[in-house]
Amino acid sequence: IQAREDFDSNPIKATFNFLFPYFRLNSITVIYFVIWILVYALQYYIYTTHTWTCTLYRWGANYLPSIQKLFQFYRLVAPTVLHLNIWHILMNLFALLMLGNSSEHFLGSFKFLLLILVSGVAGNLFSASFSNPWGLAVGASTWIMGILAMHLIWFFTVWRHLGPFKYIYAIYLGIMTCTLLFGGFSYRASNVDSWGHIGGFVSGLCFALVFYDGERQHEILRKFRILSAIVLIVITGLTLGWVMVRETNRCHPRVW
Repeated sequence: IQAREDFDSNPIKATFNFLFPYFRLNSITVIYFVIWILVYALQYYIYTTHTWTCTLYRWGANYLPSIQKLFQFYRLVAPTVLHLNIWHILMNLFALLMLGNSSEHFLGSFKFLLLILVSGVAGNLFSASFSNPWGLAVGASTWIMGILAMHLIWFFTVWRHLGPFKYIYAIYLGIMTCTLLFGGFSYRASNVDSWGHIGGFVSGLCFALVFYDGERQHEILRKFRILSAIVLIVITGLTLGWVMVRETNRCHPRVW
């Protein structure tokens, strides 16, 4: 009823609050928003003197041979602020504003930053481990998938208190999750890094089970905290180990 009254009195503000809940300017989410825009502008400026592939590589795109042979581990973090094209950054910006501020509200700024780091690195480790070893990978969708996983945990803990719209929200989250996790596998020519999405989602899920403390945290979830922490550490260690020994002899690190 209150939402309907808010929409009738100020439909623009109500729609904005519905699409981007808990939005505030002094947030980590908005800071990342600005960083993405600035970095993409600089990428585009450098593109005038280099090829686009070369620009992405030099700025730190995820590239397995360089990580493995040259120990450039910064390539597990740098891709989270790089984007392939304007549509790529616009889609990620929209997802960031939809999910980022609410996740930051639920977790707090410090834990939110940790979620970004953990799911971003884990997603890039999965990408380097299982995707094309001679391809470049960029994008913040690795840790956006971690944020999405955080929302699934939140949704589970407050399910009983969401009212009649909880079923619609459940369908929405289910479709979004399945599409982002497995959509890239359905079309071989797709540029979607599905393995990166899976890594970010799994690590984000484990992170949320360990660190999320909602007012109505579910007893079942609390029982999985230690197990989730162990799974997160083991998965990170195994993927890092595989990245360092994966066969890449067919293509020695090349200069883009």
